[in-house]
Amino acid sequence: MNYVGQNLDASLQVLFAGADEAARDTRGAAVGLAFVNLQDMSLTHAGVGNTRALLLEQAARSPIVLNSTNGIVGAGYKKLCPETVSFAPGDLLLLYTDGFPAYIDVARLAGGYGHPEEVAKEVVQRYALGTDDAAVLVGRMESLA
Repeated sequence: MNYVGQNLDASLQVLFAGADEAARDTRGAAVGLAFVNLQDMSLTHAGVGNTRALLLEQAARSPIVLNSTNGIVGAGYKKLCPETVSFAPGDLLLLYTDGFPAYIDVARLAGGYGHPEEVAKEVVQRYALGTDDAAVLVGRMESLA
């Protein structure tokens, strides 16, 4: 996905459309992207294919599920549906592939919402299905202050 890396200043709609065109001669890919706005403490997520995202709020203990659209980048997809949510410092963002169940029961994480690296390790150890490749990215949300 060189297209995305070379166009990071573009909107999600432009990034997905350009990546879809750039990947036409490939097998295509499932893609999930999140833009974090530290000024207003929000993130905008969009996904195509079997990608998933959860925002784990420290205060709520129940995640916000961010959805993806059916399709494959490179083979076409339905209308992109970006979602914007607010976050607080300390919240965690999980982006993960279909090598995990669609919904991860984060209440069962032994370490809670600890260090992102530890959360990622536990998610892989506990939830990877073993029937497909599994990738997870965990990031702690922070503020500019």
